[in-house]
Order: sequence, then structure tokens, then C-alpha cells
Amino acid sequence: MNFRWDMLGIAAVVSVVLLGFALLFAYGIVRTQRRVMPKVNPRLGLRLCLWGAVAGLVFLLLLEPHEVSLDVSERTGLDISFAIDVSKSMRVEDWDETDGNSGTLQERLVTAKSVVERLMEKKSGYRVGLSAYAGAATFFPLTTDHDAAMAWLNSIRTTDFPGGSDMAYGIQLAACLANESVGYGTECAHLAGFDSGDEENAVPDKRGRAVVVLTDGGGAEDDLVSVEVKKATEDGKLVLLVGFGTVSGGRVPELNDKNEVVGLKKNKEGTGYVLSTLDEVRLQNLAQQSDNVRYIRAKNTEAATSQLLDALSELKEGRIGDDKGEARVPTDTIYWIALFMLVAAERLVGARYV
Repeated sequence: MNFRWDMLGIAAVVSVVLLGFALLFAYGIVRTQRRVMPKVNPRLGLRLCLWGAVAGLVFLLLLEPHEVSLDVSERTGLDISFAIDVSKSMRVEDWDETDGNSGTLQERLVTAKSVVERLMEKKSGYRVGLSAYAGAATFFPLTTDHDAAMAWLNSIRTTDFPGGSDMAYGIQLAACLANESVGYGTECAHLAGFDSGDEENAVPDKRGRAVVVLTDGGGAEDDLVSVEVKKATEDGKLVLLVGFGTVSGGRVPELNDKNEVVGLKKNKEGTGYVLSTLDEVRLQNLAQQSDNVRYIRAKNTEAATSQLLDALSELKEGRIGDDKGEARVPTDTIYWIALFMLVAAERLVGARYV
């Protein structure tokens, strides 16, 4: 049985003091009744004792006495691994196609990060992993700590990577991250940070897994990307290709060492600017490889998030962990009964007082 310990000490002291005074007064009355207060009835001391006990019980009831039990509930969800293209082309600002004639510009990478964050908010119990790629790639392992994952993603800078956009490697990393619950396997053994583990004794997990690729479609050769997409779906993972940008495209920026836009990239001849467009045809062709591959056009954050949630709803959620908490069970019934009995006793004693 537990109480709110910050108040229990005060209540106990007050209750003991009240009861002590009542007992001392009652004792004094009995001892001195014949000599000092011959007309005082000894039952008055008993009534004071009863009221002291009543006061103590009232203080305890104010503390809301209760028992605390451990409440454990199963948390279910999916394993989602994101592969985010952070190359220069993802820093392009496109006209918002859903914004009418207002002329709002959207940076592709900013929108992609917003989609990841929004999905985490919608599915706070899911485990998420992140891989960021350009000419090279890095990753953040699966976790339920979405704040830490988002902080890592927001710390990623385009200028931290060599030029290019190696989509094949980004997908390979993301697929390996999604395999954490079933063993990384030999396909991931050569990647830094991955351990193939005991592949023979690995127990397949029943929790659904997905690889979400956020890109404008540019980068590595089609054959290499196609191979990695196919590998990612072989063990039942769902691959979602989310396309950012527009068909009309936008100008690729030049960045300084601080990852700040300082101008626009010119072509080799220096006569014009380099344009980057959404390679939608390429992404659609990749999505036709398997029923476990889908293409989603990210016109804006909300639309892309909604479509992703619809696609992920087809996967079976499995146990991720347990949510532990404390369940408070009130135990004040016995105190109320005791209080009623004490008050009733005091009234009976008082009724006999003469």
C-alpha cells in the first residue's frame, strides 16, 4: 500500500500530535478528577481520543491511499526503414503544384524530411531506421526513439557527402536496417556497422517491414537499382518509392561548406543552368517489378503521408515491446469504514455524557 509520500510525514506527525494531546488530556482528567476537576466526566477524555483518531484518518484520506500495481500492455507496430536522397538535386526548389497561382516554392529535401516526421507522429509506436545517401551513404539503426532519429536526420547535410546519388546503395542500406529483427544476413555483412550474426538460428519475425525510398529518381544505373529493389522484396518487405519534384523541374543549387545555397549550378559550357526533374517514369518502372513495390507521387507533405499510411496499413503489425506503467487502485474503503465507526462511537459516548 503506497501513499503520496511527500505529504504522509506531515499527516502522520499531525495525527500523532493530536492523538497524543487527547490521550494526555484524558489521562490527566482521570488522575486529577477527584482532586482538581471532580465535576468533569472521564468520558470527555475518551471523546477527545476518538476525535484525535478521526482527525488522523481524515488526514490519511486526504492523501488518497492506494495500492500501486505494474500495468504492462503489449505495443505493436511495424519496422519502417527510410532511404532519403540528400544529394544536390534534392535541394532544388520546385513550384508547388497544389498551390494554384500563388507561386510557392518547395525544397524537395525539406518536404521529404517533413513526410518522415509526419509519419513518425502518426505512428509513434513504430520502429524506424534511417539511411541517407548521395554519392555515399550512412545510417541510423532501427529505434522507437523518434526524436533521436529526427535529430539525426536534421543534422545530415548534403555537403557531408560526395557528389552523386547512389540510390542502389541507399536502398541496400535501408533493406539491411529493416532486417534487424530477423538477422542481417550475408547480404549486409560487408556493410560497415552490420553483423551477419547467427543466420542458421535466426527466427523470422512476424512483424511487417517496409523500405520507404524518398527521392527525385536520379542517380545510379537502372540495373543496379532494380537489383536492390528486387532483393528488398524477396523476404516479404514492402518497398515504397516516393517521388519528389516536378516534371518541369528546377535549377540545381551550389552549396558552400556550411551547406548554404550560394548560387545556381551551371552546365559544363557555362551557358546555362543545370536542371533537375522528377524522373517519374523511372520510379514507375521500378514499381512494376513486383506487387510488393509501389510508387507514390509526393505532391505535398499531407498527401504523401496519407498515401504512405494507406500502403503501410496492408502490413501486419507485430509485437515491438511492452509499455509499462503504474496502475493506482484506491484502498480508502477501510479508512472510510473506520472513520464512520469512530464518529458513531463518539456520538454514543457523547449521548451518555451527563
